[in-house]
Amino acid sequence: MDRSSFVNIVVTSLEKTLFEGDFGKPQNFVIIEVGDYYLQIASSRGAHKVYCEAVSNEFLVEGDQLSEDQKNSILKLGFKDVLSEENYSIEMPCDSHENRVKIGVLFYRTAEIYGSTSITDCRVHIG
Repeated sequence: MDRSSFVNIVVTSLEKTLFEGDFGKPQNFVIIEVGDYYLQIASSRGAHKVYCEAVSNEFLVEGDQLSEDQKNSILKLGFKDVLSEENYSIEMPCDSHENRVKIGVLFYRTAEIYGSTSITDCRVHIG
């Protein structure tokens, strides 16, 4: 999938979580699958920041585990290192279309590190 299409899917899905549902309830989320890997965004209607995650080795089967180079590349994108039983995470501003596009680009670059930029599933949950 080309970068523009990928980013558009992320931005459109993210905007649903920001503009739909009840104000102030942090129960909206997006899960984007790229092959055996996933990225997710947790937000709420009217949010100015979102919490983003990229799957870590903690939740991947042995054959899909990330190499040290892949892990370092994810950290270079700004994700926080995993402690235990968690994913890579980062908080991102989402208060403008430009910032939402930055999230889409971040997810595209993360998908490149995972080795697949084809979105195999995208689920949006409005709580």
